[in-house]
Amino acid sequence: LAAVVIPAVTGALSVVITLGFMGFAGLDLNPVSLIIPMLLIVIGATEDIHLISEYGLALARGKEKKAAIHAMAEKGGLAIFLTSLTTVLGFATIIVNELPILAEFALAASFGMAVNFIITILLVPHLLRLFPASRGLAWSTSPKKEGSGGGGSALRTLASGVANTASRRRRLVLVLSALAVILSLLASRQVVINTDYLSFFHEDAPVRQSFDDIGERLAGAQSFYVVIDTQEPGGLKDPDNFRELTKLSDFVESKSDKVSGFPNLIRKTHREMTESGESATELPDTPGLIAQYGLMLDQDDLVRFVDHEFSQTCLLVRTELSGSREIRKLIPEIEEFADKHLPPHLNVKITGEMILIAQASDRIGKGIVLNLLMLLGAVVVVIAILFWSIKAGLLAMIPNVIPVLANFAAMGVLGFELSPGTFSVAMIAFGIAVDDSIHFMVRYQKELRSGGSEETAIRQSVAKEFRPVLASSAALVLGFLVLVISDFGSIFQFGILAALSLSAALICDLFLTPAIFLVSPLITAWDFLRLKIDEKALQGSKLFQGLKLSNIKRIVLSGRVENFAAGEDVVVEGDEGTDLFFVLNGRARVIKRTEGGHAEQELEELARGSVFGEMALVTKDPRSATVRAVESLEVIRIGEQTLERIQRRHPWIAAKVFYNISRLLSERLRRTTDEG
Repeated sequence: LAAVVIPAVTGALSVVITLGFMGFAGLDLNPVSLIIPMLLIVIGATEDIHLISEYGLALARGKEKKAAIHAMAEKGGLAIFLTSLTTVLGFATIIVNELPILAEFALAASFGMAVNFIITILLVPHLLRLFPASRGLAWSTSPKKEGSGGGGSALRTLASGVANTASRRRRLVLVLSALAVILSLLASRQVVINTDYLSFFHEDAPVRQSFDDIGERLAGAQSFYVVIDTQEPGGLKDPDNFRELTKLSDFVESKSDKVSGFPNLIRKTHREMTESGESATELPDTPGLIAQYGLMLDQDDLVRFVDHEFSQTCLLVRTELSGSREIRKLIPEIEEFADKHLPPHLNVKITGEMILIAQASDRIGKGIVLNLLMLLGAVVVVIAILFWSIKAGLLAMIPNVIPVLANFAAMGVLGFELSPGTFSVAMIAFGIAVDDSIHFMVRYQKELRSGGSEETAIRQSVAKEFRPVLASSAALVLGFLVLVISDFGSIFQFGILAALSLSAALICDLFLTPAIFLVSPLITAWDFLRLKIDEKALQGSKLFQGLKLSNIKRIVLSGRVENFAAGEDVVVEGDEGTDLFFVLNGRARVIKRTEGGHAEQELEELARGSVFGEMALVTKDPRSATVRAVESLEVIRIGEQTLERIQRRHPWIAAKVFYNISRLLSERLRRTTDEG
């Protein structure tokens, strides 16, 4: 119940507050901004489910409700902050758009995402306290033991299979992903921009039937104008110009339903006066005759089509066309005919409300695609900054772009057009993919710092993120599929595309994201900022000689910080272990047992910046001495696997470290020889 109610409450509050902000700021609800409530509900629900899953993991570890809530905040808070920051900054990049409709959307979306973050971190912990610590939430990622609570063995098995595929068959996953990208790009080429609001309705809908009736009885429900300028006073009375205007009018009428205008009125009057009939091809052949016919016409009709100098006129074109795509196709045909068959001094321009709306809709459509690219670029930059690596930013985009490509590919295959009813799917799919990717990246970075191998870290990350990713994606996919029963065509298309795109995002998050980040180090900028170490001690340490401070911090953050109380042993003589230790704060003593083993001899004292354990790292022999904390001691444990990762990813840094370790060993050997 908690997993259902909490996302609903936070999502509803976010929507209400954001709509209130839009009202106070004077931002309208339009075909673009209408997706903001859906964005808030979808992305907000995903964040809540991730937090609730973290809470369930804490319950599974045996924590009481209050302690589990604190653990949830501690472990999930950073990921929630980073995902919210990324989406807020990503949408904020669109605020500078020259189109007000897109700039207003970006402003409201950024505000809504920020509000959703605040509501989530403030309300979720308190709402969880109102619900009992359910067994359904206490889901462990470890193999189920006899008598353990929580169930979920099928999910654990599935999560294990996904982790195995992502880590051990990484090359296959990457090849299939590359193939999917290529096929999606090919299919996306079939997508066209078309704003046709009538297409949102089924053919038997009353609106479409009324539109068709208007087309049959009134020669088209839509209209636009073809304006012709002769560029000279009285130019319309010139028989040669009049002949060209008639030719243009006939061509336009062949492409539409009905054309009204000065040429048609004069020609009809001429036929009536000469009794030549409708099929006659004769036209007035003198300026005086054209002028006389003009005087015979109703002046109210005449002023609708001709200016007072008789230099400009317009053709009123009525048509059944409703989509911007069809209009875009007709306009070039008219312009091409005018260029080829009319003299240069006749200037032709096509305009009208129908044309302007179609052009504006297409411009919005193109602007949406462009801003989606800007959003992708902004997220790359933000992730690169947050995880202190351009490589991480670029790699993170791969699984996030594929759902967007899948959306456009589905549109191309299914014949759906890019319109206000479908463009928003790409943003929703991208938002969900980015959200889940950052959660995985933060989790993977924490698992790496626990000292395990990369494959172990991947497996643990998949196991712990599998349930929230699967739950949120499955709920959203099934929710959007409900829309396919809608009688509204655009909602039907939206439901199909959203379900397909979110399914692609789910597959990418579970398989491709783990496979990609097996080859990338992940250290968050938050860790860099939070790391408070005496920089002089770092740079003065013999272990880090010749390295920049940023590189030293990268090594330090790749290890694991541990604390020991006074009198506690860090390593014990004779124990197995290959980890190297660097003293951050405090003091320790190196102690060795005497030959009889009944007494201890102090060899040296270690202070801030000291290094120990390097001998076991190189020789793999048991520890040659005990290191005991004299006072509260803080050290960084750097394991052999950590150094191997640094060697693969930053070989020149590793070369410096190994060189410094060899110098430390040489000094220790020389000192031992001198003492001997």
